[in-house]
Amino acid sequence: MSDTVADATPAVTHPLIEEMGDGFLVIRSTARILHLSALRSGLLADAGAAAKRVLIVTPPQTRLTFAMLQALRLFDGRWAVSAGDGLRLAGTDTLIAGPSEAWTAAAAAGERRRDGASAAWTQVTVSARYVDASAFEAGRVAEVVASETGTRLEGWGAVEPAASDWSPRGMTEWVRRRFPDVARIVVHGPGASGTLRAWQAPSGIYEETKLVVRGAIPAEGAARLMRRLHGVAQIQFAFAVAMAGAEDLTFSADPPHAVEPRAALVGPRAVRDWAFPTAGLEAAGVLTRIGHPRTPSLLLQFGSGPAPAWADLETALRAFGPETVVSALAGETP
Repeated sequence: MSDTVADATPAVTHPLIEEMGDGFLVIRSTARILHLSALRSGLLADAGAAAKRVLIVTPPQTRLTFAMLQALRLFDGRWAVSAGDGLRLAGTDTLIAGPSEAWTAAAAAGERRRDGASAAWTQVTVSARYVDASAFEAGRVAEVVASETGTRLEGWGAVEPAASDWSPRGMTEWVRRRFPDVARIVVHGPGASGTLRAWQAPSGIYEETKLVVRGAIPAEGAARLMRRLHGVAQIQFAFAVAMAGAEDLTFSADPPHAVEPRAALVGPRAVRDWAFPTAGLEAAGVLTRIGHPRTPSLLLQFGSGPAPAWADLETALRAFGPETVVSALAGETP
């Protein structure tokens, strides 16, 4: 998206806006933790509808919740923190002179000290499709992820704090009232934080689940999770990684700690459309076919054998072809 916006673009007025530029808006906060409040959620949506993007500027010590960070990314927003006379793009070592450079600055290599991570995390991303609309139940995938990672979900809402008690039935009714538009939900539990997006298309109902849970998961546990997900819905793609962060599951502005892939699941539709070569990966113990023999899904485990996890992932990417993987994950066909 270009920073240049046509004159016909609708204006955005909002109490949080402190500065406006060519195609972007700036809001500032000194809060210790920045949540996806109703005001911030509304601003992101209004700005997106007006073809504008949002830059959030905070002190270096501010942290963002997972839901706030995901919403910012969804609308192509940026987060920057004060650094000397300028700003630093959060999660990087990139310094910029001002807001107008937030979307154009080249990434800078650096050795900024990572903040002291005090907890192991697992992040799981799942894209599911329900051909039978009556079989769709919002949050079912999230429940499976929480169960397999040893936690539970207690609340949900459109914004934070997610004040409604956990109820897949209530979420499903709320989501269906918003179809065919995209419905967005925030979910939380004592050791979990996540977001759901669901929408209806002629080909079915789609649900995207992103969940961060406190605790480590080994490759075998991640593979077991993928097998369970396979029985819940028609999974298009699922991916689990191990990472580290704060006990409260909020995100620092420092560059992130390294993540390590654990397992992935490629659904039958992508397998059918792209005819991935699998013999070498099966022989290496990285890949297993699961499900119906004629329309299988592909379960990939990383780091469960003698090779390191990243080496297993690189082996899979070389076998499939990086561009093919990107196209398949985007739902494209050959």
